[in-house]
Amino acid sequence: MPVAAVRGGWSTRLVLLIFGLCVVGGDCMPLSAQQASLSYSRASIYDGLPGSLTDVMHEVMDNRLSSSSWRTVSAGVAIWGTVCAAYGWERVLRTDDPLRGGKLAAFVLHMTTKTTLVYGSIENYVWGVRVWMQSQMVVDPLMGVLFWPSFMQAIKVLTWVPGEPRRAVPHAVVEAIIDMVEARYLHDFFAVQMVFLILVLYYSFSRTECPCPKSYTGRECYDKDVHWNVCDFDIRIVAGVRALFVRFRSIKQDPRQERPAARQSTGDWACLGDVPDSKWSLVRWYSRLQQLHGVARERPSLADVLGQG
Repeated sequence: MPVAAVRGGWSTRLVLLIFGLCVVGGDCMPLSAQQASLSYSRASIYDGLPGSLTDVMHEVMDNRLSSSSWRTVSAGVAIWGTVCAAYGWERVLRTDDPLRGGKLAAFVLHMTTKTTLVYGSIENYVWGVRVWMQSQMVVDPLMGVLFWPSFMQAIKVLTWVPGEPRRAVPHAVVEAIIDMVEARYLHDFFAVQMVFLILVLYYSFSRTECPCPKSYTGRECYDKDVHWNVCDFDIRIVAGVRALFVRFRSIKQDPRQERPAARQSTGDWACLGDVPDSKWSLVRWYSRLQQLHGVARERPSLADVLGQG
């Protein structure tokens, strides 16, 4: 086959067409250096927005981040507020403030020299302050700040440490808690509930942030569709053996309950085996807790907990 025919085939033409679209500013690759250097008149989603829609806009923008991300924002802004108070600055950096670079550098230097924060936290708190500034309807204060990447690279050299996994709670500590409650607090609802929850987490390898709310009010308060309810636990006999069935709702790896098991009408039920005639028995602690509840509750059917409903 002639070389010209191969070079001019339909596949080659398609590649050239895609490449041409990319060069002139298509979405398949970043802008060229020349295009990025062109100036455009600045506009904002807040400029021209009717006043009646301002609160709605804030709600929409707030929903783009998870609760854990907003905790990072709040922590960073708290440190930023300390720095602003020390130097007499306003907390909100107005758009195009010519001194914003030095102020943010002072914020980072404060965290480097006045705290024990490591680079990962420092970087996250800088991000949090930037997000908070934008929520105040000003431009990201780091836009247009020269030498910032080099500065943060130097900070990274000074404050970086290798990551460490969370320390496991020793088995002896869990056993000591159980012994204390059995000896002194079997009539205390909160103590018995605590032991029951510890054992469920212990046997299921779950984390407390998965099934439990973090506050009484606010963004992370109790939500019956997200957190554990009394009806999410039940004792059933399967194949002649007693077991505790637990329904998991929102978990850290799946906060929106998008996993197939959780989206079923029956829910995502886990089966935890028992340790009969032992202080480690889930069934025993479940029974003690139900006695302290003192009221009957709705029981799921066996078909529900087995996912056969």
